[in-house]
Amino acid sequence: MFVPEIARTEGAGAISRITGQSQEGLAAAQWIKANMAVRRVGLDRRLMDSATSLAAQLKIRGADAVYLAAAHRHRVPLVTWDIQLASRASALVQVIQP
Repeated sequence: MFVPEIARTEGAGAISRITGQSQEGLAAAQWIKANMAVRRVGLDRRLMDSATSLAAQLKIRGADAVYLAAAHRHRVPLVTWDIQLASRASALVQVIQP
């Protein structure tokens, strides 16, 4: 599984909001960092340039564009529950909606 580095931050925030417990969010971020099955993708200039272009062209949120740019770069499916993102990204990458 490929995830951009921002996934740790987003995971921490999402889990903390859902559970109401900051420690749960931090534990989720640590799991992403430590899990050997998760390959983290750095936010380098090329990825960010691609994400910026995708955000503008597809009219998607910035963080969503980072995930899409990473999936496109590594030629892997984009997994998302976001219906709008799935629709707009499907011309560029395979999209899986769990």
